[in-house]
Amino acid sequence: MRFILENRMVSDIPVIEMYVENPVRKLPMVIIVHGFTDSKEQILSHTYYFAKEGYFTVAFDACNHGEPETKQFGQFSYYEKGSHLFEIINKSSKCIDRMIEDYGGNHQADNDRIALIGFSMGGMIVYDYVLKSKSLKIKTAISIIATAVWGNPLRRDIAQYPDFAKYFDERKIVEIEGQQPSNFIENMKDFPLLMLNAELDEKMPIENVRWVYNEIRKRYTNKDLIKFVEYKGIGHTTTPQMLSEATKWIKKYV
Repeated sequence: MRFILENRMVSDIPVIEMYVENPVRKLPMVIIVHGFTDSKEQILSHTYYFAKEGYFTVAFDACNHGEPETKQFGQFSYYEKGSHLFEIINKSSKCIDRMIEDYGGNHQADNDRIALIGFSMGGMIVYDYVLKSKSLKIKTAISIIATAVWGNPLRRDIAQYPDFAKYFDERKIVEIEGQQPSNFIENMKDFPLLMLNAELDEKMPIENVRWVYNEIRKRYTNKDLIKFVEYKGIGHTTTPQMLSEATKWIKKYV
């Protein structure tokens, strides 16, 4: 089996496309979002995984990551970059609908059948898009090792890391807490959502994810449309089992 791999710009957003050569019909799409300080190139193995499963797979660079990274941002320390995390999430989330619209004229991709997947920061972008959007243009979403609650982990990290704390005052923290996707749970109803998290994840505390899952599930009339899987004994990492679970979910809803 041969695959096409192409770098191009979609609505001014740098993407990597990967899909099987000469598909007999338009392929359902999988849009993938990478983690913090990563890039679309660094998740090529995930891109290939879903392309191999028969999807037109698109990985894109989040704001100030990969190709869009500015020289100034590239010179920031890790903690200073982290102080811009929530701005990056917000801006990157707004890119998704623009990309989807752009694929409307594509001869290989079916932009009416899309799954959105994010890893770590990418999963936070997924939550930001899904919980805040008034009209979703995707069929399902999958968040992997991520959280929709931002305030609790942020306050914990500020208390733990002095080099990080100096970039935040209480006003900024409260502003971020006001923007966190968990504040918009009322927008969710019977939309297929898969949440995959690790029990020992120190970056994305599992307790917050459990709470979000239970709150969203209360609002669903069809409980089968939301699923939370907790992987025991592992920390902040993506496993082959998570990718397999994501594939099964996509095949069901896209």
